[in-house]
Amino acid sequence: MSEMKTGIEKLDKAVGRAGDSILPFLLEHAKKRAVSFHMPGHKGSKIFERFGYGDFFRRIADCDITEIRGADNLFRAESIIDATMERYRKLYGSRRSYLLVNGSSCGLIAAILTLTRRGDKIIMARNSHKSVFSGVETAEAIPVYAYPEMLGSYGITGKISAEEIERLLVENPEAKCVVLPSPNYYGICSEIEAIAKVCHGHGAKLIVDQAHGAHLIFMERNLSAELSGADIVIGSIHKTLCSFTQSAIVNVMSDDIDIDVLEENLQKMESTSPSYLLMGSLDINADIIEKHGEDLFAEWGENLDHFYGESKKIKGLKIIDDEFLDRTKINIDMSALGYSGYDLENIMIASGLYPELVTADILMCMTGIGNRREDYDKLLDVLRELPPRIGAGRWACSGNADIGMNKRSIMQTNEIARDSFSEGKNKEIVCDSISEDKDSEIARDSISEDKDSEIVYTPIPGEKRRIPLCEAEGEICAQALVPYPPGIPEICPGEKFTKELVDGLLSMRQNGVNIIGISGAGTVSVKK
Repeated sequence: MSEMKTGIEKLDKAVGRAGDSILPFLLEHAKKRAVSFHMPGHKGSKIFERFGYGDFFRRIADCDITEIRGADNLFRAESIIDATMERYRKLYGSRRSYLLVNGSSCGLIAAILTLTRRGDKIIMARNSHKSVFSGVETAEAIPVYAYPEMLGSYGITGKISAEEIERLLVENPEAKCVVLPSPNYYGICSEIEAIAKVCHGHGAKLIVDQAHGAHLIFMERNLSAELSGADIVIGSIHKTLCSFTQSAIVNVMSDDIDIDVLEENLQKMESTSPSYLLMGSLDINADIIEKHGEDLFAEWGENLDHFYGESKKIKGLKIIDDEFLDRTKINIDMSALGYSGYDLENIMIASGLYPELVTADILMCMTGIGNRREDYDKLLDVLRELPPRIGAGRWACSGNADIGMNKRSIMQTNEIARDSFSEGKNKEIVCDSISEDKDSEIARDSISEDKDSEIVYTPIPGEKRRIPLCEAEGEICAQALVPYPPGIPEICPGEKFTKELVDGLLSMRQNGVNIIGISGAGTVSVKK
């Protein structure tokens, strides 16, 4: 336990303590000149300084305006906003492109509302982002889950196959559309071209959540949803390219999408006070790609080649590889030397590098257009200096993290958030859970295969009550429980709490995972 406390103290010292407000934290973090291996993709001011956008940043408060005369209107774009949308239409080869200031989430919800009506079936990936679940709920559609393959040795989700989509469309011929993420949080893409052909063969539309892949069309074109037959593609420009956080786009690729209905739904989902700073950053991103994109994407690719080449020389280091991997996501495994993902995160932060995500065994570094060669070299230096650490502490050699995604129970991913060790303010409800001597098996055993259990989908319950998580077995969920990151629900409204799920969630909380939907007192919302 002393090692765990030491790790928590290091993490608190590196990322800030409770009690700091937002601005002091941001300014203090900016002073560190830390290396960003997390979103957003611009990675700080350097890329903007490099290409001469300093004037915008010096005048940023003066550029924070509303729809004054000449400033156009996001929801009836006719001049300057329309010109930026046209830049994106040309960059992505779309029929129509729309700017988003509420992130990809609002674009996904709007797309779902456009293609479904109340009572329609929609085939959706079970590892979809929480916004997709929100869209299905808002549309009052009926979800049919498509399950991804698993990377068995790590318990993380892989691709969704065309065969899985074909099977579900045959079983549900009335389904109006299919929605899935590609790439997923770990960078694994699905078989979009084959899936698109299957969808269209059954008269269904394909929505691709490409929030993590706005760069693919410029770097790995074979993985790009825009070039693979998707009907609507939503991309978070901010995640890997160089716009501000929360800025994104919708690319309409198909000729038979009702543009008027989509625009109406975008208006419903987006703020009526769209930020001109976010839209301005989208214009900057388009400008940079138009003028310097060829060199920047080549440089990014060369830096990745350099990293992957050098990483092969590091004893004990394993980098996850997959046929459908977007290699801009670097998934690092040092368990052979006794380091868990948690251990690596603490070491990285202490060395001035901030990763995007950790799991029991893996640390994921999310590269972006703004990363420079020196960032990759610093990461390599830290990895080279790690000595063998077999048997050191409760997290060392955490073992196989293959927890699986059971089609008849509920998915468990066991991601550990960056802020997972902050102290709660509410009194904790103490529940029995997995014993200390099973710590090394938490990830693997938190959800077991249950052939007799089944997902019970019911309408969203109108009346709810809160109970301790440890008493939730057999209850119907009334509020999604979502570890963040990556924002993928472990259980959704209408699904039944199983013993395996409850045990898994309890163990996640024991290990400091931040789960949206569980109160500080440890209660969850269930059907009354």
